[in-house]
Amino acid sequence: MSKKSDPLLSKLDVLAKKIDVLTTVTAAGAFQGKQLTESIAILLGLGLEPSEIARILGTKPNIVRAIKSQLGKKTKKRKPKPQVSSKQREVNTDDE
Repeated sequence: MSKKSDPLLSKLDVLAKKIDVLTTVTAAGAFQGKQLTESIAILLGLGLEPSEIARILGTKPNIVRAIKSQLGKKTKKRKPKPQVSSKQREVNTDDE
């Protein structure tokens, strides 16, 4: 059965296109005033693929991948400082 002859598939295709438009319009409002890098970081955090992010933000997938790579390098450079609780501080001061 071809896609063109099945009315259900045709309706689903129309619905998918409308969802794409709705997603793009919603994202445009949600990310208004934000830098592209920040918007990409948020969407990557939600688990979207670079191709999906590019479509939503109106950019190219290669740009999204490049920014994703830069974001990964920034997080690798930062080493978290060890957390010291107040109880550990008390123990350390008692030793002195």
